[in-house]
Amino acid sequence: MRPATDTGGQKKRSDPGRSTLDFLVRRIQHTADLPAFSKIIMEINEKTSPSSANYASASELANTILKDYSLTNKLLRLVNSAYYGQTAGKVTTVSRAVVILGFEQVRMAASSILLFEHLQDKSSSKALKEEAINALMGGLIAREISALTGFAEVEEAFICSMLHNLGKILVIFYLPEEYERIESLKSKKEIDERLASRAVLGLSYTALGRGIAKSWKFPEKILHSMGDLPKGKVGPAKSEEDALLKLSCLSNEICHLFKAQETLDVQEELTELMGRYGACLPLAKEQLDTALNSAIEKINQYSEILEVSTSDSPLIGRLYSYSKKSLPIPEGDTIEIVPSGKEERKKEGLEIENRFFFTPESGPEQPDSLLIAGIEEVSALLLGGQGLRDVLTAILETMYRGFCFHRVLLCLANKAHTKMVARFGFGPDIGELMKGFRFPITKGRDIFNLAVEIGKDIRIDDTHSPRVAKRIPQWYRRTVFARAFVIFPVVIDGKTVGMFYADREKPGKVIDDLLLDYMRTLRNQATLAIMRHYSPLH
Repeated sequence: MRPATDTGGQKKRSDPGRSTLDFLVRRIQHTADLPAFSKIIMEINEKTSPSSANYASASELANTILKDYSLTNKLLRLVNSAYYGQTAGKVTTVSRAVVILGFEQVRMAASSILLFEHLQDKSSSKALKEEAINALMGGLIAREISALTGFAEVEEAFICSMLHNLGKILVIFYLPEEYERIESLKSKKEIDERLASRAVLGLSYTALGRGIAKSWKFPEKILHSMGDLPKGKVGPAKSEEDALLKLSCLSNEICHLFKAQETLDVQEELTELMGRYGACLPLAKEQLDTALNSAIEKINQYSEILEVSTSDSPLIGRLYSYSKKSLPIPEGDTIEIVPSGKEERKKEGLEIENRFFFTPESGPEQPDSLLIAGIEEVSALLLGGQGLRDVLTAILETMYRGFCFHRVLLCLANKAHTKMVARFGFGPDIGELMKGFRFPITKGRDIFNLAVEIGKDIRIDDTHSPRVAKRIPQWYRRTVFARAFVIFPVVIDGKTVGMFYADREKPGKVIDDLLLDYMRTLRNQATLAIMRHYSPLH
């Protein structure tokens, strides 16, 4: 069978390249520990698409990220690190990070974290570890070049360059035997990687990476940036997508140069490389050195957050030597992408209902520390005159993570005060659930109308107990019917204008008595925000 031509996806059914792509997608979908990765990265990309990225959906994106506690932890650590200088130490909720940084930057940060989370599980391949470090370094070099030259958006440059070799990374991870055959073919026949991968797989690494990225719903500009450039001089960028492609190629060629060069005398090769890209990206030698030095400094911040050791990487060692810096990690340390599975978290005492506690200053913490940090963040939002949606979303996320609720919702009454409707929430399938979480305000004696009438907090430890069951309304049975829940009404001028609802799947206390004051403080903050800005929020 003849090898497929690389046409960016236009292939016949009998094409072996199409078969390889289909096989790899199926393997990702059916490997026991990986469907969650594909699902969450697709959800993040869908939430941050131009049609979804709007003011009201910051909580939706945050909800998706909060499904993965490791991603949430690392994202907040990254946002509060020196990497994002303007937010360092100030952000305790994902929804706030989305508002401050924007959808695109959160997509970029989450995607890079997810990729390394994905790669770190179960692999001891040195080739994979070095390729992963290469991807991270390529992204950082592109980011720093963009920051210096304004050639492209810095975070787009980072993620496009980091994902440039996605196809190769996935082949090393999923198809190690095929990868070894490709490497052998390259050395024996002295052909380039593109031809060797196409000979073994039926399609190139590039086409494979694009196909997988497309299945994960990455935007077109990222797919385009995975392309290859012909040999010889590179012409000027014709579009934003073309600029990202050329910057991705340049940053990865720089990494390849340092990785392949056995000596540190790379001045001639760097000059040649800069000449190749000169018409597209005129970059002075001093600018390139500044970008490399800055990227090397940032690799420490990023790799520490991602739990990736770079101490034994030939690429990083040569870049440090070139910049006359010393490696910050003791000699003899090995490259290790540290597992972050449930076993490790259980040892540390952090495995609490599949979530964790975080504060920017101290990392994983106890619930009261997270709640205090969240309350302080909400206070800052109130003092800063932040919009009502931002304040309420931050309050709900603090409740969700701090108390480890299964679900938490805020309902608000309509203007006529005839109906209570769920407006914001966090938890599994919350978007679908909120469509049915509404009820007419009547003189009925069900639990929800009772809470509206008396304006007092209500705790239900077991909805199945005969005494309680008769007061559970049918709409709630159809929509949720959790085993235990609490209601905290929001009362203004003696009138219940809203209510917080939170539940658990098992009977028992939904909130520990020692933490009740925190819940009431957050409810009071919401009351103050609504008093200042109240509208039915249709």
